[in-house]
Amino acid sequence: MTEPRLAVGGLAVTFKSVDGPVAAVRGINLEVARAKTLALVGESGCGKS
Repeated sequence: MTEPRLAVGGLAVTFKSVDGPVAAVRGINLEVARAKTLALVGESGCGKS
């Protein structure tokens, strides 16, 4: 197999809130192969960025 164009392993994102930390993303793994297209879609304001 060829090396991926993009690889992310074990991604975690935590935000502070008045009630304490909020784990928005935990343990995400992603690989995008060369010459492939990936789209992240969702409602406006849902946190895609």
